[in-house]
Amino acid sequence: MSMSRSSRFRERLLLTRLVFACAAAICVLSCNTVQADVTQSSEIVKKIVDDWNHRQQIRGFRYVVGGIHIVPKGWISQHDPPGSPRTDVPSDEVVIDVKTEYFVDLERNRSRIERDFEIYDSEVSRFARMFQVQLYDGQNSQVFYPRDRNPDIFDEARASGPWQADLEFRSNGGPAFGRIDLPVLLAHGMVLDQGGRTLSPTGTLRRDLNADDFTVYGHAVRDGRECVVLRSQTDHTRSNPPYNEYWVDMERDSTVVRFVRYIRGSEDSQIDLWYDEDDGLGLPLARYVFMESFEGRLVRTREESVLEYEAEPAITDSLFYVEPQPGFNVADRVTNRRYRVGLPGQPDRDLAELAMEMDRGYRNSTRRLLLLSMSILMFLVGGFLYIYYLKRRKVRPI
Repeated sequence: MSMSRSSRFRERLLLTRLVFACAAAICVLSCNTVQADVTQSSEIVKKIVDDWNHRQQIRGFRYVVGGIHIVPKGWISQHDPPGSPRTDVPSDEVVIDVKTEYFVDLERNRSRIERDFEIYDSEVSRFARMFQVQLYDGQNSQVFYPRDRNPDIFDEARASGPWQADLEFRSNGGPAFGRIDLPVLLAHGMVLDQGGRTLSPTGTLRRDLNADDFTVYGHAVRDGRECVVLRSQTDHTRSNPPYNEYWVDMERDSTVVRFVRYIRGSEDSQIDLWYDEDDGLGLPLARYVFMESFEGRLVRTREESVLEYEAEPAITDSLFYVEPQPGFNVADRVTNRRYRVGLPGQPDRDLAELAMEMDRGYRNSTRRLLLLSMSILMFLVGGFLYIYYLKRRKVRPI
């Protein structure tokens, strides 16, 4: 992580934002002036949705993506409740190096996501490196924190260090894909539902898309190529409901080249995507820029490139599940239990009980140290008084 980048990087970022703003303005003009025939629109939507459903039929994939995550000044503290003493955290724009590896088995709805990033640690008031592995084997949802990759969070000088979980069991019931993972999903025809969820109602990544859920909003141009702009049908029972916008290059397998999410009528996030050439199993993702907004202003940017890609890689069961090992701290959020896995032949220990034992041991050690210190002090005071007494009696000590 660095608190600043070269002027070349800042100029490139500014140019990127300017290009996106201009493209958005062009899209508005285009979408307001080009109206498609209803029948033609229906055929266009059906073709795009059929292409998306087809792109989902790949058995699986592996991506390694890496780049930067830009955190603007004050972004963290602006989410604090009113009256919070923190202001301007971070105190300057922060650029964080990020890297993510995806193993996805679409046929059996399994995933492994390895994330290498930084997170703001309020306990020490600084950004700390974190490496986590999010796993789903079709039944169990886990998060694994390898100790050798996480020296910051396992630091025993921290109050929470000794009790930091090596392994968590969660009850989210599906692959742990969030908004930051959208580029990888969009590249393979997996789009959000109306509520902004990445998983289908059954908890699968694959979603049987229906043409009735989309409508043609208009046409736009990006990078000199014409795009059809689709919008998701909104929930008309709600006031000012959220909706999604997809810029689609129909000449390139209906790839999504831009995604925009609207909340309460304002742009909430925008993703621009670029693709490599067709490898026979579809057009793989090449790079993307992900920008998030808050109350009308840009708050976060991720700019990443694909470092490695493999279609339908060899996949083994061990990729998607971590067996708790002796000495692991386990946080089981399904059963609401926290424990330390026992050594061979020994039972597991409740972390709360271990913490109480450690606290009692600390208090006992402190008490013994205090008694020893008092004894030494009394001995020294007694000796001093005895010498003083002898001097007063003008008797030479033996």
